[in-house]
Amino acid sequence: MKLFEGKVNLHELQYADQIKAEKMIDPSIKRRTILKLEHKTCVSDIWAAIKASSGEVEAIKQILDSMQIVWVLVEEDNRLQRSKRGNDHDEVYEKAGIRVLKNPVTS
Repeated sequence: MKLFEGKVNLHELQYADQIKAEKMIDPSIKRRTILKLEHKTCVSDIWAAIKASSGEVEAIKQILDSMQIVWVLVEEDNRLQRSKRGNDHDEVYEKAGIRVLKNPVTS
């Protein structure tokens, strides 16, 4: 997100730090208006996968480990399908014109 380049490392940004980060862009900001922390895999899809699993702890852990949380601009979030995105979450983001940057530390 070019808006934050050189000002905020989004890979290190925590939800609690969001307003502080947005104030670096616009000091008048009083609430979350630029960014949104988004489940790349919808919670409804995660829940459906858990219900369809064997119920074994390891199977559920694998499902939870595969989910991703991403920062998106609010305007990008408005373009996303809210639920039932299917299995190809990368494709959903591509269709919405959103490029997800991989965290160089965890990738």
